[in-house]
Amino acid sequence: MTAEKSTGKPPLLQVSGLSIDFQGDGEAVKTVCDASFSVEEGKTLAIVGESGSGKTLTSLSMLGLLPPRAGISAGSIKFRGQELIGLSEQEWRSIRGQQISMVFQDPMSALNPVITVGEQIAEMFVRIRNMRRPEARDQALALMKEVGIPDETNRYNNYPHQFSGGMRQRVVIAIALALQPSLIIADEPTTALDVTVQAQVLRLLRQRCQARGMAMIIVSHDLGVVARSADAVAVMYSGRIVEFGSVEQVFTRPAHPYTKGLMAATPERSGQRRAVPIPGHPPDPRSRPQGCDFNPRCPFATDECTASVPELRAIGSGRTVACHHAERVQSLTSTGATHV
Repeated sequence: MTAEKSTGKPPLLQVSGLSIDFQGDGEAVKTVCDASFSVEEGKTLAIVGESGSGKTLTSLSMLGLLPPRAGISAGSIKFRGQELIGLSEQEWRSIRGQQISMVFQDPMSALNPVITVGEQIAEMFVRIRNMRRPEARDQALALMKEVGIPDETNRYNNYPHQFSGGMRQRVVIAIALALQPSLIIADEPTTALDVTVQAQVLRLLRQRCQARGMAMIIVSHDLGVVARSADAVAVMYSGRIVEFGSVEQVFTRPAHPYTKGLMAATPERSGQRRAVPIPGHPPDPRSRPQGCDFNPRCPFATDECTASVPELRAIGSGRTVACHHAERVQSLTSTGATHV
């Protein structure tokens, strides 16, 4: 739901009509198309979808970290009312880490292998807050303790390879929290972890954000992650936001056939229901189908779906969907579908 409707205040982050093109072999390929969503202060938004749906590019655009061949071709990204698109690299330095931080998917890639873990955390305070080394060390030790790294005094001098995957992710979370940003973006933060450690890391992220009053965006393909961690969810398919709403709204009565398919493709943790995969594959962005991108895989598709691309439209308070047959899809969905 948008912050304007629920609190009367503007959202912390407002993304409107965002389009991202990728330059390849002499032509621009649109990989994110007209994406719009918002994030309220202190709330958690999940962006979900299959691999290649545009989730990661969307999140990287919020930090000005798009890869060299990708660029924003349309739209707006406003943070606390400030337009982020078009900022200089110097202006981005005052945003990254201090106002918006990111927890990357692979902590081994995010951490420097030849610098101790403690020094990497402390460096944030030295370089940005101009702290002296002893004070920065104390701050780093406090953060290591806060994120649940045991024996932090001794582990301060360990290198990343001396930590387990779960502990490395805790280090990355500590770095993201260091400068107390207002928004944390977590890109598939538990992908490489086993189920037990996944739950611990997600609980840690959620608890720390709530304790500090931070907002969070979780980028994930795992609906179980969303169900346990988010307040609102934006479902992406082939670079488009196809459904947006609260977790309760979307999971109880999905209104887009793709959302409904994602839920059916997620097995019950009790093992009582097997996963049913969505037939077919996402389209190549270089050769999209006519009309709705999902229509070749959609059991609800009609001639209308091949004739025009459905616009994102409201179907209730704070709820939007891009489907010509949303009401029909919703009416055929049974309640209580929050098993994921």
